[in-house]
Amino acid sequence: MNSPKQPSPERLILIAKITRPHGLDGYVRIQAFACSEDSFLSSGSVYIRPEGKDYYLKYRVLDIRPHKNLYLLRLEGVSSRTQAESLRGASIFVDKRNLKKEEGEYFWFEILGMRVYLQD
Repeated sequence: MNSPKQPSPERLILIAKITRPHGLDGYVRIQAFACSEDSFLSSGSVYIRPEGKDYYLKYRVLDIRPHKNLYLLRLEGVSSRTQAESLRGASIFVDKRNLKKEEGEYFWFEILGMRVYLQD
């Protein structure tokens, strides 16, 4: 579902890139940078920035599943190949606050720039 309200870019993290449509029902093939499909499902919504644009479209994830070495993603409101084609090359972001992790785990964006010390 599209949303005219734009999120703060500082709150977003890139988790995938749409490579092309898949089939006739609105699925898109994505190259995911996240470890699992749970990163897409648990976030509730994703923000899609069309290639070459400076705005985001908000969509609810309906389905995601592995397909060969990529994933197939279905978004609410995208139900045809034509609609999926319009998202080709787009980047997919999620709100960092919606990412789930276990105790003692860190995301790379949380540790970039930190100093590392050995105990000895």
